[in-house]
Amino acid sequence: MMAARGDLVAGLRNAIERGSTIDAAKASFLAAGYIKEEVDEAASEIEKIAIPEIKENQTPAKPKKKKKNILLILIIIVAVLVLVGLALWSFNIIKI
Repeated sequence: MMAARGDLVAGLRNAIERGSTIDAAKASFLAAGYIKEEVDEAASEIEKIAIPEIKENQTPAKPKKKKKNILLILIIIVAVLVLVGLALWSFNIIKI
């Protein structure tokens, strides 16, 4: 087996680092006119070397549940303030 072309390896690695799957990246190179055997060879080299390295460098995604909780708390606080204001206004404690 001959060594994979550097431009293919770099291109596939770049696509994966941007979030593309290896299959989608391969399809893109094949559509651009690269030879299937060369693309497959570069992909196998990437799978051996780069993908574990990329996975190690990725930061874990933060759960979005906290944002929902914060938004819910803010909505509740605003609703309580509105209700307190309406109650004070209705008892003529506050005059607008």
